[in-house]
Amino acid sequence: MTDKERLKEIINHRNLPNGLANPDVFVPDIKQPIEIMRKHDVDWLVQQAEKSEELQAKVEELEKQYSTRLGKFLKIQEEKKRFKEALEEALGYAKSPKILTEPNGISKILNKGLEGESQ
Repeated sequence: MTDKERLKEIINHRNLPNGLANPDVFVPDIKQPIEIMRKHDVDWLVQQAEKSEELQAKVEELEKQYSTRLGKFLKIQEEKKRFKEALEEALGYAKSPKILTEPNGISKILNKGLEGESQ
C-alpha cells in the first residue's frame, strides 16, 4: 500500500464508531467530537512527520551545497572568460608587428588574464 493510500484509509476510518471497543485506539481529546484513531495509525502518522522533518533537513543541506557549488562554478566561468579574452588578445598581438618592437607586450596581456586568479 502506498503512503497516499494509507493516509486515505486513515482518514476514512478515523470516525468509526466501533473504535471505542478497540483497546488499540487513541482518542486525542474527549471534549471535542470523538475522533477515533487506531494507535498504529497514529504511530504511522508520527513516523511520516519524522520522515518529513528528516527530508526537509536533507533538502536544506542540499540547497547549501548547491549554493556553494554554484558560487564556485560562476567563479570558474568568470576565470575561463578572462583567460580566453587574454589568450585571444595575446594571439592577436603575436600576429601584429608590435611583437617585434614590444616583445614584453604578450607577458603584460597574459598577466592581465591571471589578475583575478590569486583572489
